[in-house]
Amino acid sequence: MYLMQNFQTERLVAAVGACAGARLSLDYSVAYGRDRVAFGKPIIKREVWQHKFVDLYTKVEMAQAFVYKCVDHYNEERYVKKVPLSFETVKLISMAKIVAGDLISEVTDTCLQFHGGWGYIEEYPIARAWRDQRLIRLGGGTTETMRYYLAKLMNL
Repeated sequence: MYLMQNFQTERLVAAVGACAGARLSLDYSVAYGRDRVAFGKPIIKREVWQHKFVDLYTKVEMAQAFVYKCVDHYNEERYVKKVPLSFETVKLISMAKIVAGDLISEVTDTCLQFHGGWGYIEEYPIARAWRDQRLIRLGGGTTETMRYYLAKLMNL
């Protein structure tokens, strides 16, 4: 029971970290796009990239709001009521890990593409972010394991 409770903490920390990493990757890429000029203007001024970044920032806001909800549930049960986590909280945390893991993958992949060939070079932080984000969908239970676990938990 204690091991499974600790998994929930690990999963929640992964979701929080993924949201923070996604936002950081976006902010870094936008700054890069303001400085990088191609065909006479900064690449961030290209409409296609502006729309992609707007969509990604929106997804990060949604994921972050959901993760904050999970943190509230976790804190209420673990530190205020001092009871084992409820099935509802465990369900939410597992969902948050899936959402945040998928999101950071999408964000870092898009940011790396935005950087072009430079994004793949290890000297650029986006290359490391792209490589490191993969752990979010593995650590504390793979995304597939989370979905299997959720299906059982939800009696599907």
